[in-house]
Amino acid sequence: MNKLLCYLVPSLVSVIVLSLMSEKKKKLIDLFKYYIINTLIINFITIKAFEIRNSKNVKDFVFDSSLSIKYIIIATVIAILLPFVCKKLKKDFLNLKKKLIKEGILSVEIDYNKESLKRYIEKNREKVNRAKFILVSIIFFVLLDFIIRYLAIKVSSFSSLFSITSILMTLCFSILFTMIIYYLPKHLSKITAIITYLFWIILFLVHYFLLKIKSEALSIYDLNDTTEGIQFLNFIIKQINVKLIICLVILLFLAIYSFILLIKVKRKKVEVTFKKIFKLLLNTITIFVLGYLSMGNYEEKSWKEITYPKYYYNNFVNPKRSLSTLGIYEYTFRDLQLYFENMNTKFGSVEEIESYMNAFNRERKDNDYTGIFKDKNVIMIMMESIDEVVANKETMPTLAYMRENGWNFTKRYNALTSGGSTLLTEYTSMTGLFYDLANYSNINNNTYPYSLPNMMKKNGYKTISTHENNGFYYNRDRLHQKLGFENSYFLYDILEEPKHYQDDQFVTNEEIYNKIIPKDDKFMTFIVTIAAHGPYDDTNEYCKEASKTESEKECLSFLAKRTDDLLKELLIKLEKDNLLDDTIIMLYTDHIAYSYNYSDEDLKIFDKVDEDKTIKNVPFVIYNKNLKHKEFDNILVNDIDFVPTILNLFGIEYNPNYYMGNDIFDSDRKNLILFRDYSFYDGTTYSGNENVDTTSTYFRETQRYVNDTIRFGQMILSQDYYKYTLKK
Repeated sequence: MNKLLCYLVPSLVSVIVLSLMSEKKKKLIDLFKYYIINTLIINFITIKAFEIRNSKNVKDFVFDSSLSIKYIIIATVIAILLPFVCKKLKKDFLNLKKKLIKEGILSVEIDYNKESLKRYIEKNREKVNRAKFILVSIIFFVLLDFIIRYLAIKVSSFSSLFSITSILMTLCFSILFTMIIYYLPKHLSKITAIITYLFWIILFLVHYFLLKIKSEALSIYDLNDTTEGIQFLNFIIKQINVKLIICLVILLFLAIYSFILLIKVKRKKVEVTFKKIFKLLLNTITIFVLGYLSMGNYEEKSWKEITYPKYYYNNFVNPKRSLSTLGIYEYTFRDLQLYFENMNTKFGSVEEIESYMNAFNRERKDNDYTGIFKDKNVIMIMMESIDEVVANKETMPTLAYMRENGWNFTKRYNALTSGGSTLLTEYTSMTGLFYDLANYSNINNNTYPYSLPNMMKKNGYKTISTHENNGFYYNRDRLHQKLGFENSYFLYDILEEPKHYQDDQFVTNEEIYNKIIPKDDKFMTFIVTIAAHGPYDDTNEYCKEASKTESEKECLSFLAKRTDDLLKELLIKLEKDNLLDDTIIMLYTDHIAYSYNYSDEDLKIFDKVDEDKTIKNVPFVIYNKNLKHKEFDNILVNDIDFVPTILNLFGIEYNPNYYMGNDIFDSDRKNLILFRDYSFYDGTTYSGNENVDTTSTYFRETQRYVNDTIRFGQMILSQDYYKYTLKK
């Protein structure tokens, strides 16, 4: 198939449809004219729809058979619908024109007579009231959505107030709600109108106050925490202002006026026919489909996916972005749909989780490291893309110094084979759980009473997180709140002129430093760096500006030095503020520099785990000014081990059965790395290598343990088990 076939086939279909619809037989020349006109119109519309759907320009697209079929389907649907729509519009317009001319309202010169208009209104009072009801009702729904999306966009900095997606979806539901109210039987119609108007006004107010107070939109998952609303009563009162009152008065006026018009319309029985209902559904479905198509597709697992509206349609991970993208009506129904889908596809059960706990039967035991950091402050720094290629004295002298004078764990590995994931490491190091795509949407909605920030908070710590990027990136603004951080500071959101990809500004910027390092309280501060993020070639503007593009290693080293500058400035500042003695600094990497092309010389630096050397050890360092240096070469450190290990070091009581991992200093712990793809590494054997004996008893028992542990963690997340434990 080729472009020509794509263009010709839909046009031919349209000509056939036109011929069948025509009341008169067309001459060959007329059919030819129709063919030419439709070829131009239909393909113009199809190209735009196709480009939006695939997020690419047609002229840059190499057509293959599958894409050609997609194009034909879209064009054929448009070809079939277009004649119906055009004919209907033309017929309605001509009928209206004839009627207005007949009544003397319009003249041929498109003028109108006031007296004739008054007589027409009096004569057709019911029709006029019907038209007014439909118009006022639709305006009510559209305006309500307009106001709440305006606020959501201000909070989320995403989408546009006049985006085609939200306009079409809001229009679709506005028409649908209005027509349902209109066509229902007399008394049921009035009851439905009252319930519908009140429901959306109340939901409007809930969204309004949540967006103003917590910078968050309401999700159905939040209904489980309705008791928290009482705590915000004072804040709610403070958010009542003149603008809100004016908006509310306008909405109430429209709702009441619409209801009065409905009563007038319903004095007589409204004729309901299958044809009318069918036309209504066809129109609303068409509008909705056009809105859906306007979102466009995105490349999954690409960092750019979060810039696409459809990402927030598919994944309700950032409610305020989904709200600003879809409008309040589609947002509400989509939220309900995903909620019930997740509820019906939950993984495991509470009973199964507890049977695993009984099987593991882990008990917390004190060891030589229990409580040695009790009541100390802690700063956890997750370093973007810092691995052994740059973790040396030449490139990162401060990191090297902290390694040489602190505790250095040489056998830490990421949860993923072949690179890693920033959010996975971040989430796992704070919760002790893995997540995967099947339960990704749950991570922003679940309850985490046993997460590291929440456990530290319960023990008198102020919990703070910060990142250079925006709060919406990876939905951190919502996730960090769920994890238990009392305050989160995202530099792109709060600084007028942030220094992009420059990590030391967490410390050198006094405003930020004073926010993330409290002087008078115990604190846990979590810093996520960004400077060393790829790419590492001449497409990286920061390396290009600094003329560091001779090689990828030069670029990576230059960016890594920016992260080291943060460590240097932090030590100086903490010393100056007399906080260094009482502060534990934990450094760990999110993942290897996966967009860097490792040379054979680079690969020699890493421990050999898998045969392809895709799995690489990454830094994990614990530093304090008074800590004696230790090299931990025999402890295999997994991301899921962070939470129980840190709780043990700070002398905080915890239930080890609530985590996938274990305290790394526990003598009963299995010295094992669990990867998210169910493979494992025990220090000598990586289960994914070809030469492994998968028939041995050791392999089978270990693999069963890995499978059970990962399944156990996934069930906790899927069932929101932690919330269940709070009710026990």
